[in-house]
Amino acid sequence: MYRRFSLVTAAIVLSAATNATAQDNNAALNTVSADEAKAGWTLLFDGKDISHWRNDKQDNVSDGWKIENGVLSRVDQKAGDIITKQQYGAFELTLDYKISKGGNSGLMYHVTETEQTPWRTGPEIQIQDNIDGHDPQKAGWLYQLYTREQQSCYFWVS
Repeated sequence: MYRRFSLVTAAIVLSAATNATAQDNNAALNTVSADEAKAGWTLLFDGKDISHWRNDKQDNVSDGWKIENGVLSRVDQKAGDIITKQQYGAFELTLDYKISKGGNSGLMYHVTETEQTPWRTGPEIQIQDNIDGHDPQKAGWLYQLYTREQQSCYFWVS
């Protein structure tokens, strides 16, 4: 059986900033090149517009999420989780994030809206401040699916 799912983010901060690689290529992040569009890539956040997102079990994004200086931030504890409006089967996801000192968040995928909360229906990739965060799970790890000894994740932080 083929099932389609939405992406969900819990207090994630998506950034429209550029990194050194993008600057070297004269290409800004939060854009889709002609080749990427041809390959089927979809831009989910351009630094200005959240029309591809909505709150879990809602039609729109709550006022607890704000865009400021190209960054989508959760500004209210009751903002709720946001999910993509479109559902995706197999996908590749590229994102930049900023996290506050000691911050802890995550990105869930393959979730459905069949339970009271999305985290009951799909795995979560941990997003946290690895230096000052208090969770033993590190950024990039599949949250609470494996022990520290089983996790092997490499990521680049610039």
